[in-house]
Amino acid sequence: MLGKLHDHIVGELQQKARTDTVFVVVAVLFNLVVLGINRAVASAGHDGDRGAGDAIFALLAD
Repeated sequence: MLGKLHDHIVGELQQKARTDTVFVVVAVLFNLVVLGINRAVASAGHDGDRGAGDAIFALLAD
């Protein structure tokens, strides 16, 4: 009985570790995408053409 309980706890910890890993990877990828969008908006604003830049900024602004 104690062995089954131990196996269950270990299984839950392994599942949580996988979930945390996926969460961190997705968060890093999301940050890189937003960084690229911000760079595109900044470079578009620098050229004087702000058509798409304003729309993207409005979408991402808090």
